[in-house]
Amino acid sequence: KCLGIACCGILVGMIRRDPLRLFAEPVPSDIEEYHKVIKEPVDFQTMRKKVLASEYSSLGAFINDARRLCINACVFNAADSLYAKTAKQIFDSLIVMQKRAQSWILALKNAHATSFILEHVGDDNESSAFKELESKWPMAVKLLDSGEWLKKVVESDFVRTRENECAYYGALAIRRAAA
Repeated sequence: KCLGIACCGILVGMIRRDPLRLFAEPVPSDIEEYHKVIKEPVDFQTMRKKVLASEYSSLGAFINDARRLCINACVFNAADSLYAKTAKQIFDSLIVMQKRAQSWILALKNAHATSFILEHVGDDNESSAFKELESKWPMAVKLLDSGEWLKKVVESDFVRTRENECAYYGALAIRRAAA
């Protein structure tokens, strides 16, 4: 469960950093030059399907696909292109997101192990490990308990970003003014 939530969170973070949806779908097969250069193409749609089908066996496997998406974009496109710049931005943020996800998973595993030990020792207060974790990291346990909303964000084809939110409210204001 932790792995799925972590992968969903990172994927949503990556998608939010691509407001123009440059990497939203696979590169069409009729663009032969791309497929000659890039042997293992990756895109958000493919990653989304794998996350929702629980096909990633580890956070490392997910991160490898995420890195490959960025590297493919930088290999195929010119360094000053929008594709390469966006990929570089995603790649740089991926390092931070991976570290946060690993810390979160480790903290929950440690709390669970401590709770399990306390339960078998006969301590009546086996949930104290999770309470201690919650005091240090308030949202850690809550995210585990209510992680389904994150999965629903990944399932949807639309992720809110600053750019598309401005466009939405701008269009709404125009419609209201025209009415």
